[in-house]
Amino acid sequence: MKKIICLLAIVALSAPMFAAEITITAEAAGGNLIIGYTSDMADGDPCLPVGIALKVTGNGGAMITGVVDWDKVEYPVYLDYAYTEETEGDGYTNDPEWEGHPFAAAEDAPGALDPATLPASEVIICMGRLTDPPSAGPAEATLVTIAVDCGDGTFDVTEEAMYRGGIVSALVGTDLTVVPAEGVTCDGTGGPACWECPSQLVGDTNNDGAVNFIDLNDLKAAIFTSDGDAAYNACADFNRDGSVNFIDLNTLKQNIFTSGHETCD
Repeated sequence: MKKIICLLAIVALSAPMFAAEITITAEAAGGNLIIGYTSDMADGDPCLPVGIALKVTGNGGAMITGVVDWDKVEYPVYLDYAYTEETEGDGYTNDPEWEGHPFAAAEDAPGALDPATLPASEVIICMGRLTDPPSAGPAEATLVTIAVDCGDGTFDVTEEAMYRGGIVSALVGTDLTVVPAEGVTCDGTGGPACWECPSQLVGDTNNDGAVNFIDLNDLKAAIFTSDGDAAYNACADFNRDGSVNFIDLNTLKQNIFTSGHETCD
């Protein structure tokens, strides 16, 4: 009995060591919502996350209009995309890097989001780490950037714990306290008129629903410029980060000679 009491006392004393806090961050800037997290831990702490599942909800007419960018280093494994590839595609691969994106189609079922189905008032994010040996993620990270139209509404970014388990610690038994980001506001898209059109995100500078030589020429004229430069063209800034560079060139390259995208006036 004494041994049991001593063991319970040790467990009680050590319990706070396995409690940690993660704060979800969400900042609206230039027509985008940049989502990440901070923590009360230092890099290398084994209690830090190994898997992350979040729900982004638009309120009062706020909409997610496109996917812009996502972490490919710290949390490069996308389980919903993997599910879709394994069940409907040619298999999930990490050659040369894990393929796909971290956006899921539904909160209550597995499967990748098709970005062409946007805009939507809700998006699920699911991403994780798979390292050898197993390791936790960093103390803070930027996870995804999505294009948004706030209007007069707001966004909430919370754990998606119903189906995917929310934010999961790398240390088994750790009780992570997660602080959501709620009531995030922004003023419209915060960018030029072309950013109002989802097709701009895939390389369509003139919003005509097709990616072709017109868009390539616009990009070429603005390449290696930044917001404030005379030659900067925000419509060729496909990830809306204030610079036209190889990231935007790769976006256009992936979508060149495609059509049928949404057109906008």
